[in-house]
Amino acid sequence: MAPKQGLLKIADLTPGPVGIHGGILSGVDTTIKIGAETRDKLAALAEARNMSMRALIEEFAATALTPAQLRERAERTDAFLAAEFGHRVSDDEAGALRERMRQAQNAGQTRARGTAA
Repeated sequence: MAPKQGLLKIADLTPGPVGIHGGILSGVDTTIKIGAETRDKLAALAEARNMSMRALIEEFAATALTPAQLRERAERTDAFLAAEFGHRVSDDEAGALRERMRQAQNAGQTRARGTAA
């Protein structure tokens, strides 16, 4: 049986044409098809934070880093470590650190699932 899909509609206010009366905001709705379980979880998270699902998703979009931003942050961190401590992180070291972080994250998720059951 296929998972039940939920619809999540997000209104996006974008600047419209500027006329004699000044700027006009026109609303554009975006619909995202997600599973019902995901929709329910987003609703619960939004309620717990006393915000709408739209605000929750906008907050995520505003704070999540793109791959380019992540690379730029890594380059700044590498430059800082080199300047302040005279240490350059090798690709091997970086890979080992990423693996340790993945393992810690997975262990945390496993513990969280165990306490939720």
